[in-house]
Amino acid sequence: MFFLAFIIFTGCKKEGPTGPEGPAGPTGSTTAVNPAIYGKWQVLSGMPGTKYYILKTDNSLFRLDSADYGFKSMQSTMAMLTYTQINAFSTIFNYTISNDTLNLTNFTYNVVLKRNNNTPEESAWMTVVTVTDSIESPTGSDGREDIAFDGTDILWTSASSSSTLYKINPSTHAVVNFPLAHSYYYGAVNFATFYWISDDDVIDKVNTTTGAVISTSPILTTSQIKSNALIGSDMWYGTWNGEVLMWNIVSDVITPLFSLYVEGMEYTGGFLYIFSGHNIYKCQLSPSFEAITTYYVDYPHVSGNNGGITFDGSHFWVVGYNYNIGEHKLYKLSI
Repeated sequence: MFFLAFIIFTGCKKEGPTGPEGPAGPTGSTTAVNPAIYGKWQVLSGMPGTKYYILKTDNSLFRLDSADYGFKSMQSTMAMLTYTQINAFSTIFNYTISNDTLNLTNFTYNVVLKRNNNTPEESAWMTVVTVTDSIESPTGSDGREDIAFDGTDILWTSASSSSTLYKINPSTHAVVNFPLAHSYYYGAVNFATFYWISDDDVIDKVNTTTGAVISTSPILTTSQIKSNALIGSDMWYGTWNGEVLMWNIVSDVITPLFSLYVEGMEYTGGFLYIFSGHNIYKCQLSPSFEAITTYYVDYPHVSGNNGGITFDGSHFWVVGYNYNIGEHKLYKLSI
């Protein structure tokens, strides 16, 4: 009886009128990219030191930087984009585009860029060079020291503490050990009639036949000396805390110059070559000091934690570092 009553009740139930359709819900955010963001952009404000952004349609992004004295650098990454956000160089920005103006904003930055189709290509921002040869470290130790060339061999102390100067033939890779009368702490080497070898915060003038110390500079820095190059009577040198200074070897006057972390210096052909990270700067000294050419070493083991630079009469050599195996090597470059 209950089952029959249920059937009668449900069969006699009438449906009410259908109500009006409710408003549509909000449209979800899209992951499509605003195509207007692609192209070349000049930084107007909000990102000191950066001159241009180049974003290609494959989402590869190039940041072209320029500092005082013409020191250029370039960073590249793969950007991640939606229609309103860009994640570049580990930073997320909201972006808006109005006519030819691009605004990048977050809680920290407010960057304004202007579309500039005359922005140089990333390949023209600096000259790319490659590695053509390599030589093993004679010690396998910490090789972050500046190197030199004596007309026949590359000179390298090749260890954080060394009483040996290793003479390495760039053609045969043969190594000759030259004993020094003193043990040097991260000894950066320069050759100009004598060996000039740094020891912590001073530089020794060393006899090239006996290895004996002829004279020692005054204290040149509160840090440690990382690189050096003698130009006339002026010894240019870089320190581990990113200072570049000049010591006159006659008057003992010390002159601060500028800030840059310099891993190696070489003076040749009337120009000072400065090695920093991936980059080598060819610098004129007159009429004013300026980096006139920037070389980019396109090699994974020449990027940081490097040693120095020298010129063997035909090509430059640098000390690079293989992070995978923790080893320094000499690398011959295509310049």
